Amino acid sequence: MRGRNTWTWILALVIIVAIVAIALAGTRSRSQTGAGNSNSAAGSTGARTGDTPDSGAEADNPGGGDTGGQPAPANAQQDKRSATDLPLAAAKPPPAEQPFHGCPPTGDGGDPVLNTLKNRTDTAGWNPIQFDALEKLAWPQRAERSRYDSWPKDVRAQIDKFNGIPVSVEGYLFNAQQQGPESNNCHAIAPDTDYHIWLTAAPGQDRTGSVVVEVTPRVRAGHPAWTVAALRAIAHNNERVRISGWTMFDPEHPDQVTKTRGTIWEVHPVMKIEVMRNGQWQDMDNLR
Repeated sequence: MRGRNTWTWILALVIIVAIVAIALAGTRSRSQTGAGNSNSAAGSTGARTGDTPDSGAEADNPGGGDTGGQPAPANAQQDKRSATDLPLAAAKPPPAEQPFHGCPPTGDGGDPVLNTLKNRTDTAGWNPIQFDALEKLAWPQRAERSRYDSWPKDVRAQIDKFNGIPVSVEGYLFNAQQQGPESNNCHAIAPDTDYHIWLTAAPGQDRTGSVVVEVTPRVRAGHPAWTVAALRAIAHNNERVRISGWTMFDPEHPDQVTKTRGTIWEVHPVMKIEVMRNGQWQDMDNLR
């Protein structure tokens, strides 16, 4: 009887040891599996993080590569977002060139590349864009107050990406003003000078957040109704307008941003002006 009890205790002990061993093995397996999953998740996160700097570098410094790896300074253009809603796939033909009253498209001094862009006279299929797509478009600081042909390749590439796109943008006129002599017009005097027009997103806004849109004498020669007086009347009446023309980067006025304009991106030259009247767009040449 005593022998039988001994064997019973031994058998029970063996069973207990086996159960404990199985339990320990299961715990180790779950621990290793969890660690593997953690490593896998960490590896995936690392891959996404590794991709992020390439896609986020421009977002951190949309104005270009002037910050030397440091956080972008808090100035006007650094706050601008990349205007990815501009029609980048739109055809961008070279400017059509023709002299005007003896003045060549390159003008008589200054920046001949910029003057040629200002003096283009070609039309296109205009691509509708939102006002903010242009007003909030960034630019590289290294392009400011310098000639197009002096820019490094990376700066020129950033500008060329958005320059010369045929666009149509709606808004309200703040004011219109005839400019004085400039190199693009061979320093001619009025009436052969540009009209400086301020376009705002909403009626009654001042020009600190405006987009400058300019009408050149070359284009205006075919639109006798485009007078400063008529444009000012449209501004006074808070009539909604649709401006069609070419995007153009003007590096000459960065000091005026947030003072007399919201950006140094412009629509220049303006090729078409429409006014909303009686619920429909009317060409400024044929207003009723």
